[in-house]
Amino acid sequence: MPPEAAREDSGDLDRRRFGHPRHGGQDAQGKPPPPAFAPRVVLGVADDLDDGEDVLPARGVADGQIALLDGWSTGGGVCAQRRGVDLVGEEPSRRPANQEPVLEHRGFLTTAEYPRHIGPRLLVACALLALAGCGGSSSRESEPPAAGTTTAAAPTTTAGQAETDPLAGAGTNVVVAPSTAKATALLERVAIGHHEGYDRVVFQFRDAGLPGYRVEYVQPPLTEDGSGDPVDVAGNAFVVVRMEPASGFDLNSGEGDLVYKGPKRIPGSSAGATVVKEVVRTGDFEAVLSWAVGLDGKADFRVTTAASPSRLIVDFRNQ
Repeated sequence: MPPEAAREDSGDLDRRRFGHPRHGGQDAQGKPPPPAFAPRVVLGVADDLDDGEDVLPARGVADGQIALLDGWSTGGGVCAQRRGVDLVGEEPSRRPANQEPVLEHRGFLTTAEYPRHIGPRLLVACALLALAGCGGSSSRESEPPAAGTTTAAAPTTTAGQAETDPLAGAGTNVVVAPSTAKATALLERVAIGHHEGYDRVVFQFRDAGLPGYRVEYVQPPLTEDGSGDPVDVAGNAFVVVRMEPASGFDLNSGEGDLVYKGPKRIPGSSAGATVVKEVVRTGDFEAVLSWAVGLDGKADFRVTTAASPSRLIVDFRNQ
């Protein structure tokens, strides 16, 4: 059938749809022209052609149902092809490698309606992906420890919790120190005390400064200074505290003044002491003052001093 007859039998098919639009122009529907292709591309038409007919159906080519009518035959008619058979016997021209692919039979993708239809769906899909990613990370963080494992905080200790030795530096060696007093130190008080971890013996002086002292363990029998008479002291171990220049009697005031007016024997039980059994004066002669401390057993001791009032302190471990 001649190409002209095919166009006449197409009914309402507007032949201007097959015409070549001018450069930069539009077709009859107001759409931009399709990209230019090689002139030997064969038109593929869907199965709207009846077997034995060689004409286009009425209103069969409209609204993008056929994406492109890419070429014309040499006589000005359309080269029809049925089911992809090349009537010419040659392969269709291929597009250049750098040319964008044409979406065949997808005319709606090139219309202005496509972005409005696909835009909201893309936004919803992106939001769902973002939520899925956040949910996955939070679930991993909140997973409980695996079965069979335990978690526990490392124990912490503070300085207040650590046990301290109340008699740090105590021992059984001799302790000696020189005098810091400007004159003979005058003893006015002797006291015994009991504390957790130690028993205490205090020698308190009236004026500023302390006499020189020597604190050491001695073996019995104990004797009195000057006379040499034996002195009994309760206990199983003995420490002698020798102080000079020191005295309980002030010789610088006329006929003299008795400064220490306390007892010469002080039992440790009077103060609740456990290791100190008794404290006894063993000498006050020529500015040499001696006191003996009887202990339940040999124990470490520590010597310290204090001021205001001036004190010589001897602590004995009771544990």
